[in-house]
Parts: sequence; structure tokens; C-alpha cells
Amino acid sequence: MAFRPWRKVVVDVRYTVMEESMEEELLNEEDIVHIIPLYDSTNGSSEVTNMTCDASEDEDEDVGLTESNDKEMHPEEGFPNSITEADSIIPACKDEAFVVTCFKDRWLAVGGKDDQALLYNLPDMELVLRIDEHKDSVICAEFSAEGHLLATGDMSGLIVISSTTDLRRCFSIDDCEELSWMQWHSSAGILFAGGENGIWMWLITKEAVRQTKVYVFDSSTPSIGAKLLNDGKRLLSCYENGSVILWSLKDEKSINIITGAGSSTCLDIHYNSPLAIIGDHMARCYFINTETAKILRIFTVVEGDAASEVTIECVKFCPGKESWFVVGTNSGLLVIYDFKSSTLRHILKDDTDPVVTCSWYMADFNGMYIISAGYSGMIKMWNSRSGLPLLMSYQLYRSTTLGMALRSTLDEFVEDGTITPSLAQTVLTTFDKCINRALSQRVKNKVNFKADKLKAYRFCDNVWTFVMENVEFRDVAHPVDGVVDRVKIVACDASAAKLANT
Repeated sequence: MAFRPWRKVVVDVRYTVMEESMEEELLNEEDIVHIIPLYDSTNGSSEVTNMTCDASEDEDEDVGLTESNDKEMHPEEGFPNSITEADSIIPACKDEAFVVTCFKDRWLAVGGKDDQALLYNLPDMELVLRIDEHKDSVICAEFSAEGHLLATGDMSGLIVISSTTDLRRCFSIDDCEELSWMQWHSSAGILFAGGENGIWMWLITKEAVRQTKVYVFDSSTPSIGAKLLNDGKRLLSCYENGSVILWSLKDEKSINIITGAGSSTCLDIHYNSPLAIIGDHMARCYFINTETAKILRIFTVVEGDAASEVTIECVKFCPGKESWFVVGTNSGLLVIYDFKSSTLRHILKDDTDPVVTCSWYMADFNGMYIISAGYSGMIKMWNSRSGLPLLMSYQLYRSTTLGMALRSTLDEFVEDGTITPSLAQTVLTTFDKCINRALSQRVKNKVNFKADKLKAYRFCDNVWTFVMENVEFRDVAHPVDGVVDRVKIVACDASAAKLANT
């Protein structure tokens, strides 16, 4: 039976309380591929879990972007369940992706757990170079200032230099041990990298690499992050034990900035002022003047005993004229501070989903937004002035109980050769998008349900049907008593002629 790739998938979710006499009409045993127990994906237990889908009970409306009075805000309502659909889906890594970076609108580099890095041509999303010399997971990828060179580094410390002009691998560097970070100089062909055995600096061309200097701290603690200062002559580095060192690149002299921190996790520098901020493992951010090498103040993000369990995962200065910076933690807190007034402006979120990273986005001089990515796979966006969330979020529903069952089904079809791995990835991506879209645009209630089993079978070339049995279903607007015999989910190719109007 031919299996055509899907260009668009329509998900139709229906629930009905059915009589026993209707069972055979809905599901034929010969159609069943296999039965999948609904395991709890959070802890591996075999107990039945709840899948919760939240959606606004009101009609979808755009969130206003007007300025507030800059008062602290606690968003009490849930994040708007709406998404901006992806223009393209790239099945880049065989396993987890650890680093993604772009050079303008020209190049995209991806590295991950499968010990390789990939270079894509952004305009047409074409894979143009596969870098497979790495010995461990690729965690760093950086383009040079002009974009002619790409440096990719893995956890072992191996760095591979590739040319984007010739689309070839040039050479590799294996000096650094247990790589933590990489950064190109802002104007010269100089690459910096930090790890277990200090900070390295190399002068690099397409033809050769020449080691220039090694900056070794007195302590054996590794450098976990660094930023080149705006003058291009000094490098600020933070270390695992909390030390903060300001290095002079020319003469290798250093200044130890005393912060009193027992650890360091991340740092950032201001784009045009001599300011830096460093996070630690105790919910604190240290505000530093890089000209005087003095600590200006300490921002305590979480007070009390709970601070010992809160790690600062990311800190980012506002790229505009405002004196703001954003902080994200492993406890799920994302906040904006004003460093001039030392005040908390907005609490953007405070939930159980750890913040993995965050970034500022400037659409224009007045439109400044904050984008965050959580451990759950949720990507969210806020207006930094008002603190209000935008109608943009994307949830990986493949991590839910139903999504895990779908993944298991697809994995078996890939193993027996029924479908290709790329098609399976497309199905998962489309599943995520369709559930997001259904929740944001069609579902107007909060829905909770749990079920004993999921039966999955292929109805025809372009239609898949998933049937859940014995479903306990609760709708907050219209409660359903008892157990629903069947919940039927249909996914089909809407581009097929007979389904064009589905």
C-alpha cells in the first residue's frame, strides 16, 4: 500500500457516550496495529495519567501592546494559547539538539547529541555541509564576524573550523579540555574558547590556525562563560567557583573582581556601557562596573531558604536605551529589573517550568519583546514594557501521554520500514502544530481526560485514526457523568482531492 507524505494534517477531536452495540461500527479489530498502554512520561510508571489541555474561554483577541505605568505585574491569567506556525521544519539532529545559531538570514548551524554539526543555507533550508569529525556532543557553534568561518565545538574540547565560502571543513583544534563556551572576536579573525584548562585564543585564517595565547587562572576551576568587552581589548570571564576575572588580551594581565559569590552560572555585558551582570547558584545577580572592576549592587531574585535551590540560568541586558535586564531561573521565574532604580519591573512568569534561555527581540525602537524557552519545550513571548504576554506560544504536545503513544507508534513503523524517519518527524511536528492551533482557535473550554488504552491503526493511505477507550472526561463548562467509551482522533491529508474541504 503506497504511503504518501502528508502536506497538511487536520486533527478532528470528537467525544461521545456510546452504547455497546456501536462498538463494532467504530472499530474493527483487524484494523488494529497494536495497543499502547498510556504510561506516565514523567516518571516512567505505568499508572494512568491526566492529559490537560487549557484554552481561553473567551474569544481570541489580540493582546494590547500599550505601555503600562512601569509597575510590577503578576500575570494571573494563563498564557494565551495561540501560535505562530513555523515556516519550515528541519529534521536536523538524530537526537537532542544542543545548539542552534544563525548568521543573519544566510546560514543556520545546528549541533547536538549525535556528535555532529550541520550547516544549512537559510533561504532554501538546504543542508550544505555535514561536520561529523566531532568526538562528543556538539554544544557550541559560532560564526565569525563576517560569516566566512564557522567554529563548532564538542564537550570533549574538539573544535572544527569550516569555511562557509567553500563549504568545506578546514581544520580542527584539540587544545581545550571539556569545552564550556566559544566566542569570535567582533572585528578580527580571533577565536576564544574556555574550559577545564583555561581560556584559549587562536588567530585563524582559512589556511591555518595559530595558537596565540592561553589565559590560565591561578585556581584549577574551569571557565564557564566569558564576554568580550566593547573595546575589543579585554575579556570578562566567570568561573565555576564564583571567581570573576577581567583579562587584558594584549599583555595577559588580569584583575580579580571580588563579588563574594560561591559560584557562577552565566553572564552578560551591556552593549554600550561598562556594565556586566553575573548569575550564581543562590538566586543572586551581581552588577559590576567593568571600568573600575567594582561590584555596584547585588540583586536577590529569590529570598529566604528557597534561594539555595534556585539557579540563575540566564541574564540578558536590554539592547535598547532602557536600563533593564531580564533574569530566568531553574525554578520557572522570569523577571525584568531596572538596574538604575534597583527595582523589579515585571514578573513575566513564575511557574514550575524551568527557564532554559531567554532573549530580547527588537521589532523597532518602540517594540521590545522578551522570548523565553522552557524545559518543557514551551516558547513564550512578552511585551517588555507592559509585561503582558503576546499571542505567541508553542508547546511540544508530543511529550504528553497521547504524544508519547504516537511517537511509539511511529517508531515501530520506521523500524519495520513502513515509513521513513523524516516522515515520522513531519508527523510529530504536524501533531504539535495542530494541537496548538486547535486549542488556540477552536476549543473554548478547559478539558481534562484520562484513559486506559490508546488503540492506533491506519485507516487508509492518507488517514490515521487514534481511538482511546474508557475515557474519564470532564469539561468545565458541560460536565459529562460516567465514562466515555471512545474518544476518536482523526488525522488526514487535507490536500487529497476528496478531503480538500475538510
